[in-house]
Amino acid sequence: EKVPMTFLSGFLGSGKTTTLKHILENKEGKKVGVVVNDVAEVNIDGKLIRMRTKEMEAQDRGHDMSDTVELQNGCACCTARGDLMDSILKLVRLSIRRESRYDRIVVEMSGVSEPKNLRTDFANSQETHQVFIYVELQTMVTVVDSANFLALYTSKEKVRDMPHLVARP
Repeated sequence: EKVPMTFLSGFLGSGKTTTLKHILENKEGKKVGVVVNDVAEVNIDGKLIRMRTKEMEAQDRGHDMSDTVELQNGCACCTARGDLMDSILKLVRLSIRRESRYDRIVVEMSGVSEPKNLRTDFANSQETHQVFIYVELQTMVTVVDSANFLALYTSKEKVRDMPHLVARP
């Protein structure tokens, strides 16, 4: 049986890391592997997850940091596609060595990623990358900033012209 995988996406500041922290704090006995993708040179989301994991471990309700892989300096839907698949495979191989299968793998995408591109890339790579022997993309979740969603949704302005939503290299 393949491990189900969830992509967690959304604009910068929409609450992806908060949602991921909630998942990790409320696993209800499930084993969750995590890939955190941040395009910044310093993986801020990865740092936040590490800090929260240390707090959870201290309370003995933790998420083992070896269950988390960080992708840095590249967007998984653009320049780091192969790295993402290799990172997921690394998590799966780790779980096989430990004889402790993941119930789910969650991939937190960067705030600038295009989930549609990633889904297409995964669909096109089914036959060529060995990670698909072990996992299947089951769910894509997009987090929205509800306080600003309606204004952004009805705006005639293009997202690429909104610098507060899109990181520029």
